[in-house]
Amino acid sequence: MSTTVLLVEDDPDVRAMLRLHLEDENSRVLEAGDAERALERIESDRPDLLLVDLKLPGKSGLDLVRTVRMTSQVPIIVVTAQIDTHDVVAALELGSDDYITKPACGRSCDARPMPPSNRRRTTTATSRSGPPRASSSAAACRSS
Repeated sequence: MSTTVLLVEDDPDVRAMLRLHLEDENSRVLEAGDAERALERIESDRPDLLLVDLKLPGKSGLDLVRTVRMTSQVPIIVVTAQIDTHDVVAALELGSDDYITKPACGRSCDARPMPPSNRRRTTTATSRSGPPRASSSAAACRSS
């Protein structure tokens, strides 16, 4: 069973590139160009993982994380070009599970485990094989 990833990115070119990498990792990829569409997709499609850019039109990625955390524990990884420490702290305090800067995350992404298992739907096979790795997000951030 593949992981369903909701990619929330406003730049269509970046979204297309990330989609290709995520699909190479056998993920089912859903897309949203802004926070409002992302909230609709979360409600209708129940993704297993969110990859969220911070700079979105309208509501910011931080606003999206805050809103999602009011009703869901879906794992959230913030993927953004912003490297301001304030943004890192804010994203984590609001409930994101990880924060990856683009484009320079390279092999460090491979070493990141998926968010805590109590926040994701797992199969028995996944639980027996040890902590899952964030290979889908790793592939996505390597080339962004």
